[in-house]
Amino acid sequence: MEPKVVSEIDVFIGHYITPTIGKPVSINHAIPKFTYNLISEMISNVRMDYDDPQLQFLLDTMDGVISETSAAAMMKNWPILSNMLPNVKREKKYSEILLAYGKRHVDEHLTTIDTVTEPRDLIDRFLLHSRPLTNSDEPVFSGIDMKMTETVNFSSECC
Repeated sequence: MEPKVVSEIDVFIGHYITPTIGKPVSINHAIPKFTYNLISEMISNVRMDYDDPQLQFLLDTMDGVISETSAAAMMKNWPILSNMLPNVKREKKYSEILLAYGKRHVDEHLTTIDTVTEPRDLIDRFLLHSRPLTNSDEPVFSGIDMKMTETVNFSSECC
């Protein structure tokens, strides 16, 4: 994992610091992108270019989940009322977007996992760890897959 961190620091410096040498620089907007890339590389071996619109979309979606969840938390106790409130609906939409994004990466890992070489990231490590004790090379992911389905089903039934 350490080489990924060092590599991301190099990319960050090259993108935000080096072009502004000798000038004042504000990196407040860049820190969330840097943090996202670090975490994403460790979890799913995916990094996005700092100028990629999808990266900004994901960060905005995460911010939406956080802000809407705090606003909607109390209302989720009353499902009938919560279905009428816009912040609960937005929080649900944001959550579904992020769950689908995560599930897509897990599905990709299921098709590309290599059981012989060192795991690429934490998803590989989990998939390899969750394999049944058989001779099959097909990893099992039913537990997390089931939990993700449970979460989506519960939120769509309840809220």
